[in-house]
Amino acid sequence: MNEPLLLSVKDICSLLGVSQYTLYRIRMRDDTFPKPVGLGNCHSKVYRFDRELFEQWYRRQTNTAAQAASDLS
Repeated sequence: MNEPLLLSVKDICSLLGVSQYTLYRIRMRDDTFPKPVGLGNCHSKVYRFDRELFEQWYRRQTNTAAQAASDLS
């Protein structure tokens, strides 16, 4: 089964294990977090995140955290 190319806010929250509010704070504090894509017209727009860009961001975050942990030991 193919994975969706676009992820909703709920999808991202589930993958990260955080609330929507925490995701909002991450997005506001981290300029490298992928920007959402607006779908629909101005009256009923929904936002989704590109799966590949999110996965790249996530890999960078986990690599950075792993490097920081190894620097401490």
